[in-house]
Amino acid sequence: MFVYWGTYFVLLGLGVTIFLQIRWLNSGLQRFSALMIVPIFQSFWILVSVVAGTQIAALTLVMRHAGAGGEPQVRSEYMLG
Repeated sequence: MFVYWGTYFVLLGLGVTIFLQIRWLNSGLQRFSALMIVPIFQSFWILVSVVAGTQIAALTLVMRHAGAGGEPQVRSEYMLG
């Protein structure tokens, strides 16, 4: 698992996004009430998770329809929208 460069790329991205989320949440809590910030933060998190899950499910269906490995043209067309 740690022999592939993609693993380190994902871990770096994870660390950066966690840092930015905590920083954004803290700055919001400094300026506004927690009764307003926490529900907005949670709603955004849920919305982004649902959209990402939908995209992953759709990409899986496209790749299954294109064949076992998925044709590169089909994958690139899907990713470009």
